[in-house]
Amino acid sequence: MIHRIVGTAGHIDHGKTALVAALTGVQTDRLAEEQRRGITIDLGFAPLDLGDGTRVGVVDVPGHERFIRNMLAGAGGIDLVLLVVAADESVQPQTREHFQICRLLGVQAGVVALTKVDLADADLLGLVRQEVAELVAGSMLEGAPVVEVSARTGAGVEELRGALAHVLATAPPPYRPDFARLPVDRVFSARGFGTVVTGTLLSGEVRQGETLTVHPGGDTVRVRRVEVHGQDLEAARGGQRVALNLAGSLRRPPGRGDVLAPAGRLASSRLLDARVELLAGLPAPLRDHARIRLHAGTADVEGRIRLLGGAAEVLPGSRSVAQIRLASPLALTPGDRFILRRPSPPLTLGGGVILDPVPRKHRRRDRGTGERLAGMDGASLEVRLALLVEEAGTAGITLDELVVRTGAARTALRDALADLAASGRVHADAGVSGWALAASAAEELGRRCLELLEDYHRRHPLEEGMSLEELRRRGAPRTPEPLVESILQGRVAAGDLRLSGRRAAAAGHQIRLAPPEEALLAQVAGAVLAGGFDPPRPADLLAEGGVAEARRAGLIGVLQQRGDLIRVAEGFFLHRQRVEELKALLARRRAEDPEFDVAWFKEATGTTRRAAIPLLEYLDAERITLRRGPVRFIPPAVEPQA
Repeated sequence: MIHRIVGTAGHIDHGKTALVAALTGVQTDRLAEEQRRGITIDLGFAPLDLGDGTRVGVVDVPGHERFIRNMLAGAGGIDLVLLVVAADESVQPQTREHFQICRLLGVQAGVVALTKVDLADADLLGLVRQEVAELVAGSMLEGAPVVEVSARTGAGVEELRGALAHVLATAPPPYRPDFARLPVDRVFSARGFGTVVTGTLLSGEVRQGETLTVHPGGDTVRVRRVEVHGQDLEAARGGQRVALNLAGSLRRPPGRGDVLAPAGRLASSRLLDARVELLAGLPAPLRDHARIRLHAGTADVEGRIRLLGGAAEVLPGSRSVAQIRLASPLALTPGDRFILRRPSPPLTLGGGVILDPVPRKHRRRDRGTGERLAGMDGASLEVRLALLVEEAGTAGITLDELVVRTGAARTALRDALADLAASGRVHADAGVSGWALAASAAEELGRRCLELLEDYHRRHPLEEGMSLEELRRRGAPRTPEPLVESILQGRVAAGDLRLSGRRAAAAGHQIRLAPPEEALLAQVAGAVLAGGFDPPRPADLLAEGGVAEARRAGLIGVLQQRGDLIRVAEGFFLHRQRVEELKALLARRRAEDPEFDVAWFKEATGTTRRAAIPLLEYLDAERITLRRGPVRFIPPAVEPQA
């Protein structure tokens, strides 16, 4: 079943609350002040039986212009508008403002109720019908049923009920995202239960026992009880009026304007990218950096509007893309509609649609940003994904961030990213973290890494390559490691570079030595081998061979890369054959006694303390031996050599 919400709209004292009472039997003016003054101040709620067993929720809104903020808090969740026009007064200022607000909020259908018909004659009713037709011409209410009704006498009430049932049955189903979202419109404490919040569940499903996140703030709450129109249920679904009894430790109590949703589906932000639309007939254009008040869901927040693409103003009746900068954060999702009002003197300016609920801060005159946002307006998920990934540049973007910034489920995003990757537009990592990078950014990073490697080889011609850690730090500092690894592997497959362990080198890089240097290195390796466990220092041998100091370290590095020498300590190297002999020596010792001291080691290796101590520290570092105070232990990993 598709659940719907009917919302009233119209001027003060046109009989909205009395009409709701006639339809539902519920007096929605619950405040003492409302009953004393005879006007609606805050939102009222009631269930409506349509006569065929179907029940819908009704939101009754105040009609006085002073309470427009309360009206907007209720209008955000309605699917069908019941536009109320008194037959004895016809269309009034708040009739027009409420109607425009419903149009801007994307309400798709409705019914017009001409109330107080017992106070008007036929000529006046004809005039009122004509004025209503002029008001709704070209809108979602053009051609909608117009029902004459009197809440006082009961005339037309059943006809109105039937008209509402017909429109609800034939109207297109509303779009609802796949996750639960409840903008809070009322909070109170119930004895024996604790905190209770109410609101219109915009989408998804909320079940008893479920855990939700409160935005803004991020507090986690558990749903202890779910109630729909006074009835306890295991679950409530999008389009229903619900009351949730919450449990959890809250840093602050929830309030009107907060939103409840599952973890990870929404994020609060003080920046919003949006398409804005101004009402025709405004006295002046909306200028860049103007102060505004934004109403979305049940929240209203002050802010400023920054027009993008270099525009200085938006003319009445026209549209533009903009970034709205708020005084306090809101949690919205793409496609959400909002109303813009001028704070002082109060005036409804227009409305708009959220394009990106958690954007980066934009430069106002960047035309590319304006074009990108215009491209996102009404676009498919795949197009929006490509634009968001492209905007992220070389930093890439996570799947978690894409969930929030698109409003789509993770499975849908993974499928769309796979399609984009298959077409070559996106470089994606499908792992747990779920990162995506634009193909252009991946190409740029690959090119930058190759340039860094070429430069490194020029400066260090005797080194095999650059460490991957340094390459990532210098070439892709903002890019996640899995994506960098993937990009480098792609370059390996293309034959541009090679990877060896944790080092990278350009494919064409080779260590080239002149024959005299090759002969000298052979002599050095032979001398270190002949020196046993206390060999001469390679740097000294190279110096004796006439090698400049600046080149000695590089040549020693070549011997290390080839595996001839192994570094024991600063300046102290052993030939690899001697290291194997040390391991064999220790393995034989372990067979007799796994413990030994420095004295035994000096005697067994024929070294002095000057060489024995760094050798032992090297063995400890390699976990070949384990130091235990004055003695060392040889673990079982050291096996006797054949």
